[in-house]
Amino acid sequence: MSALNLPGIGNQRIRRLESEYGELSDQINRWKKQIIRVWPDRFSISQLDDAWELAKRQTDEIERIQGRIICQEDPEYPQVFFQLVNPPLLLAIAGQSGLLQRELGIALVGTREPSDGALMRAFQAGAACAAHKRVVVSGLALGCDTQAHWGAVDHGGETIAVLPGPLSRVIPKSNARLARNIVEQGGLLLSENFPGTAVEPYHFVQRNRLIAALSEWVVVVEASRDSGTMHTVRRGSELSRKIAVLGAEQPESLGCQWILRERKGIRIKSVQEIL
Repeated sequence: MSALNLPGIGNQRIRRLESEYGELSDQINRWKKQIIRVWPDRFSISQLDDAWELAKRQTDEIERIQGRIICQEDPEYPQVFFQLVNPPLLLAIAGQSGLLQRELGIALVGTREPSDGALMRAFQAGAACAAHKRVVVSGLALGCDTQAHWGAVDHGGETIAVLPGPLSRVIPKSNARLARNIVEQGGLLLSENFPGTAVEPYHFVQRNRLIAALSEWVVVVEASRDSGTMHTVRRGSELSRKIAVLGAEQPESLGCQWILRERKGIRIKSVQEIL
């Protein structure tokens, strides 16, 4: 975790480092020697100390909110993430980690500014998944995501919320209560980012690949052609996940129209058709 706090060092660099030199130490002095051996002139001692101390604060903060960190070697780490080009080295989770070992869930995703009909469809789809004991996967965003999560929670179901930012910073703030309810209901919050990380636009795109990986179906409730939802659809297609558009005979949203026109997915009138 400490190495991820070093500037310019990401998952792939650390994987290559460990494949060549072995697992990084959890003892600061040995860890610093390992980093200096690989990158002798890249980081100052103060940078190494700062990265180590930040990792300690991040771990303490995650534990404070009753979360924990899992790595790729942990049995709870979702094996489907290894299908990704760049799977997270570490995950911060809070809630029922056993959901990550269950059958793939149903991703219910869509625009942050949905029509009234889309809001109703998202909620009903979440409720239907709960009734069929299927895990709802979504991104805790405003609009369709929020309603899908609430549909599952309000009907006794389980849901996984994949956050773009740290567990300690629910985005949007208005969904903090929903996040608590998800955990209390036996669901799970998951993020590959840690406390202190500034949330950037690309984090939302990264989040979407995790949603797709955790899902058997990516169900689009409503989406514009260039929305983040379409990133999830593309990642789902790359991972050979099944894609569906949920709605009326002629969907109004351009994203849903594109999915059907390009034969990227099927149209369903109710999520029960795929459960």
